[in-house]
Amino acid sequence: MWWLALTIITLLNDYLVYAKFFLNSSKVTWIDAQQLCNVPFVGDIMYTQRDFSELPETFTAWTSSRNLTSDWTSFYGCLDVPVKMVSIKDTKQTLNQYFPDSVPAVESNTVFKCAYFCTAKSDVFTFFNNICKCIYKTELKSQLVQIPVCIFFDSTKMENVDDAYSLSRRSLPIFKFETDLRNKMIQNGEGIPHKHHCLAKTNGSFTTNDCNSTKKFTCDGPGGFHGFGTWTTAIYNCIVNGSFLKKKSDKSDHWLRYFKYEEGM
Repeated sequence: MWWLALTIITLLNDYLVYAKFFLNSSKVTWIDAQQLCNVPFVGDIMYTQRDFSELPETFTAWTSSRNLTSDWTSFYGCLDVPVKMVSIKDTKQTLNQYFPDSVPAVESNTVFKCAYFCTAKSDVFTFFNNICKCIYKTELKSQLVQIPVCIFFDSTKMENVDDAYSLSRRSLPIFKFETDLRNKMIQNGEGIPHKHHCLAKTNGSFTTNDCNSTKKFTCDGPGGFHGFGTWTTAIYNCIVNGSFLKKKSDKSDHWLRYFKYEEGM
């Protein structure tokens, strides 16, 4: 779950008589901010008059507004566990037997929704033939191969973000939550992502973008295949070349491998 920071916003203080808002110059977490004072919602303070306090023209502060999202997630590798192409019921039963300590497998339309379901429920997860199974790292008993041998793409559906990572071979694709990104400053990027968020590096900063916007990309692995296109185009080309989309880049306006899903409020 990620909390929104808004520019040119101050925190509400019930105890001050002459100033409706004050700025706490110390950096605190969103939870701590809620305990210090009554933090206003975005809509309550968009038209606040500046006559009540002496504040800088531009700064960043917490508000009470929030979005419900998954953690940032990336394709991590392939687990050497054979799963037969059987019925949904049998696939669920097989995955629950392999990974008995985490929550039972559920049906999921996309890997994005699977990431949302498993956030805060597990360390990693698998998305196999529209079955979502949250997994604790301690349950990974087999060898994890960090090459995309368990994933393939239908090139005719390459530009549909909901089809990303939807086709799997017999071994299990494993996706990992990148919890370190919770503490990173991530700015708005290109387009307005309503549900599907894809991460990029733009002018030295992390940006969250509409996955259908277009950027440069570079793949890990020999030769460092590179190109230009949507996030799914980047993912597809890297997998075809037997590698992953890069997880970090010093170059300007490049896709990174991370994605997350935003649930509607």
